[in-house]
Amino acid sequence: MIVKVSSATLLGLEAIPITVEVDTAQGLPQETIVGLPDTVVKESKKRIKAALKNSGFDYPLNVYTINLSPSHLKKEGAFLELAIATGILQATKQLPPFKNPTLLLGSVSLDGSIEPIKGILSLCHPLLESHPDTTIIVPKENIPDLHVLASSRIIGISRLKELSQVPKAIPIPTQNHKPKPYNVDFGDVKGQYTAKRVLEIAMAGGHNCLFIGPPGSGKTMLMKRLHTILPQLTKAQAIATFKIHEQHGNSQRNQSSFFSPPIQSPHHSCSYTGLIGGGHPIKPGEISLAHNGILLLDECGEFSRHSLNMLRQPIESKSITLSRANQTLTYPANFTLAATTNPCPCGYKNSPTHTCTCSHSAVDSYHKRLSGPLLDRIDMVLTINPIPAKDLVTPAEPSGESEIYRATVTRVRNIQKKRLGETALNAMIPSNLCDKLIPLNQACQTLMEHTITKLGLSGRAYFKLLKVARTIADIESAINVHEAHLLEALQYRLPLSLLD
Repeated sequence: MIVKVSSATLLGLEAIPITVEVDTAQGLPQETIVGLPDTVVKESKKRIKAALKNSGFDYPLNVYTINLSPSHLKKEGAFLELAIATGILQATKQLPPFKNPTLLLGSVSLDGSIEPIKGILSLCHPLLESHPDTTIIVPKENIPDLHVLASSRIIGISRLKELSQVPKAIPIPTQNHKPKPYNVDFGDVKGQYTAKRVLEIAMAGGHNCLFIGPPGSGKTMLMKRLHTILPQLTKAQAIATFKIHEQHGNSQRNQSSFFSPPIQSPHHSCSYTGLIGGGHPIKPGEISLAHNGILLLDECGEFSRHSLNMLRQPIESKSITLSRANQTLTYPANFTLAATTNPCPCGYKNSPTHTCTCSHSAVDSYHKRLSGPLLDRIDMVLTINPIPAKDLVTPAEPSGESEIYRATVTRVRNIQKKRLGETALNAMIPSNLCDKLIPLNQACQTLMEHTITKLGLSGRAYFKLLKVARTIADIESAINVHEAHLLEALQYRLPLSLLD
């Protein structure tokens, strides 16, 4: 007897429907799984056999041939175990066929319990849309990960024996996605008003930024408070971000942080594979985990030159394609880069209060880690000076600065939604649309012509300058970009070399 049960597997972030075919016949008892199963899938037959017996079901001594279709696609992971066990029960007539289209996802334990699986949202979200009449049975422990879908077609079970009854959908409670109060604030950083202005512009328009300054000037302290001025993600953005994190095996993005923009801050010892992605099996890296959020490279001058140069293509394309001998996967990487660095290895080059102890060759080697092409992709570069003594000794008072900045960032992003679409920001305006979306009057054209000639700006630098000016104009609620907006954007563009 042949039965067919529906399931699915993941190829990167893509859910691939799988048909599990189970055939039973008389003969020497054995189980054979075909259809390019990996080691985990092959091992599942012993686990499923024990689970069925320990759940009170019979396991007739037959020849079981299990085909996973489509046969040309390699099947990885434990997603299919529940479907295989159900197929065996239906083939041996211990379970009736499902009356309605049903898809099963889950791993099976030896005692018959259904174990949670990674990537459950990546599987269920597209399958609910592409199979509108299908009920999806998943491990009960995975139900909290699916709260954002709020679908009555998702059923959670905890044991195999529950399949003998008609499973009922577990209501997925709606969650309160209001962000929790932050225990830090931009007002904690004394002074540095220009730096705060740069971060306000960067977060409002999605612009990459770099802070250069000596130790203790507040660079890291400011960057660590970026999350306090960012608006919540939309539902579509939150789902896309969570899919990447669960693919990576990161369970920290729970319900309380589901709609919070991710901020990834890898240590400078991070390998280029950890930063970009890769490995076997291929996993997303830090740049993909920062999708729809911030990639914070604190002390980026300490990162290897090779790792930093790997960022050049993802910054432009907002995605990363990882090609290996047996697989090619593309992950999204729409992040905003926020970086800090010292001006030299000791940190005190050009300092008015400290003497730099670095040799010329050490400073030159340190600077070369940030290549010209990478700096050209950074929209705003700001040299930060130490905090004045007067500001430093003045007691800080509760200011709620972050709330003020967050309100501005939210307002400006809403302006951009009307202009560009639901998720696009000014930094993502295509260069061929800049003339249309950022028109310049004659005075602005003359200013930019002089600026390009005087500073030798590249085409990329020119368009980035326009986009930053557009964000500044949006902050000021200006319909068009004026000279003042271009001049402010220009002052954040001038120090293109760490030698300045």
